[in-house]
This record gives sequence, structure tokens and C-alpha cells, in this order.
Amino acid sequence: MCLGLMLIGIAPQPWVSVLGCLSLGLGFYAFHNTLQVHGTQLSAQQRGMGVAMFALSLFIGQSVGVTLVSFAVALTGFSGVFISASVAFAALTLVFVRALARHHAASPESADSPGS
Repeated sequence: MCLGLMLIGIAPQPWVSVLGCLSLGLGFYAFHNTLQVHGTQLSAQQRGMGVAMFALSLFIGQSVGVTLVSFAVALTGFSGVFISASVAFAALTLVFVRALARHHAASPESADSPGS
């Protein structure tokens, strides 16, 4: 996703944006599914709440994100927004990986689950 956002932000030719969109679409598919799976596995006792909070966060984030990005585009233009989004997404990914590692280290049930 970072590569796709960056390609769209710095695209010198329209075909580069097409590659960025393809990369971004594939990345979103993979990232969304990963988050959704982890949302169902973080707490077996609260699985329904985890899925509901995942959906709520996704939809509120999309709503608020569009509003905030519209102001950012007015200030920096589209290139600045896409480049900033690429850097922000890289930081978000690192935060997510660290939080997930902490959760797995602290959770006694994660030691018994496959794939951990």
C-alpha cells in the first residue's frame, strides 16, 4: 500500500498511477483481510464485539478521512496528500505489528494456537 500511494503521489506519467492503483488495491485487500482476521481472534470471549468495533472503526475512519483529506488537498495538493499517506501508512503498519507482537506475548492462549 505504501508503494501504491507513493507511486500515485510522484507519478510523472499517467501509466505510473495505474501501477500505483493496482498496487494499492492489492495492498488494501491484503491489509483489510489481515485486520479482519485479527479482529476476530484477539478475544475469543468478545468475538462479536471485536468484529463490530472493526467495522465501526473502518467506516468512521473512511468518513472522517475523506473530510480531513479534502482540507489537506486544498493545502498541499494531491501529490502531497498521497506522499504523506504513504509515510503515515508505513508508521501505522509498524505500530500495528508491535501491538500485535505485544498481544501475542501477553496472551497465554496464543501459545497454543496454530500460526503463532
